[in-house]
Amino acid sequence: MKKRKNLKQIDEINTFLTYGTSKKHCFIDLYKFLLMTGVRIGEALALRWSDVDFEKRVISINKTFMQTVKVKKYNQTPKSKSSVRLMPISDELLELLNFHKTTKFSGDDFVFVGKRKQPLSKNSVDRSLDNLIIGFNKKEEDLAQKENREPQFLPHIHPHMFRHTFATKCFEKNIPPKIVQNYLGHASVKTALDVYTHIQNDTLFNYINELHIV
Repeated sequence: MKKRKNLKQIDEINTFLTYGTSKKHCFIDLYKFLLMTGVRIGEALALRWSDVDFEKRVISINKTFMQTVKVKKYNQTPKSKSSVRLMPISDELLELLNFHKTTKFSGDDFVFVGKRKQPLSKNSVDRSLDNLIIGFNKKEEDLAQKENREPQFLPHIHPHMFRHTFATKCFEKNIPPKIVQNYLGHASVKTALDVYTHIQNDTLFNYINELHIV
């Protein structure tokens, strides 16, 4: 049952990305990035272009975004030592980053910004996800009526689902749990199935480069 649920979630995420791409949504590159990397939403929002080394093809995850009622902080220390890590840039991810860097939705400092070049907040990401889901479901409802069938609505999607879907795809490809743990920055045996182990970047790159997620 759990495997079936995971597969359904993968289909839903793919449908969501297809719709978001067709609408040319300004946050779509962020959502693709989350799925291609499995990073936490706070890590993605805090990411700067200086953290991306195109020559060595690695991304340095070394800070996270924190938000309170009154304050937004984009340079917070990650919650654990294992969260600080280098992530290889696959061919697929390299293409996305190169494209994103040349578009109007890219910032000079932060990788992912709003239409006014301001850093994104978790609230703005959540609202964006909700609005896209509403738009898709309305379109699907109208189409289902015309085709005389039951509509296939998308459920609520939250940022962590991209991370979960990435991990699911890794395990589907039989990538060893220790490598997945290192890539995702897990420290706990409960979330990564094993203790932290050092994996050389070349080995990690070969595994990740075979995913072809989007």
